[in-house]
Amino acid sequence: MSDAPALSDGRRSTRLALSVPIVLHGKDSQQKAFREDTHTLIVNKHGAKLVTSHELVIGEEILIENSSLGSIAKANVVWVSVNRLEWW
Repeated sequence: MSDAPALSDGRRSTRLALSVPIVLHGKDSQQKAFREDTHTLIVNKHGAKLVTSHELVIGEEILIENSSLGSIAKANVVWVSVNRLEWW
């Protein structure tokens, strides 16, 4: 548990709507390895919400690469939402 005080809405840190180009590495729900150029939607001190075309599984470990900073970080999938656009 963090010693940092919670914000008034119960969050540990402020969310920022920020599009950061990233490279996402991992395995999808079928355990097929992938590499995808994508971007974040929201970031904070403890994680990020990002866009992916792959079906991810909660608990799965992924790698997030920020090429402009030259850094790679391990992360765990903690939430998944499926939003699909359909064109008729």
